[in-house]
Amino acid sequence: MAVLIDGDRAAAGSITPAAVEGLELHEVALPNPSPPAGDDRSAIVASARTAFANGDFSVCRSKLEALDPKRLLADGDRTLAGRALALQTACTWPNSTVSTAAPKRIALGLSS
Repeated sequence: MAVLIDGDRAAAGSITPAAVEGLELHEVALPNPSPPAGDDRSAIVASARTAFANGDFSVCRSKLEALDPKRLLADGDRTLAGRALALQTACTWPNSTVSTAAPKRIALGLSS
């Protein structure tokens, strides 16, 4: 059994080792969370975005294959996961129906 206190430990008050009958409670400090993975994941998304802006959809897709959106979400990096998923969707756009100017305009936030 575990009791997790998120935030100010003092706000929880005093908990004696015998506070629960039949159990001997021990306080354990959790380790600090590990730092997020290196910036290489951000660099991958940035290079995929550049490939998309240049109309090179296959390079965009191949760069994004190195990323696992589920892992990004598990690491709490929702912003990067969202960017990666949006680019994956954009890079699957068929080359035959898109002019090379359209991705550049989209990447710059301009209407097509």
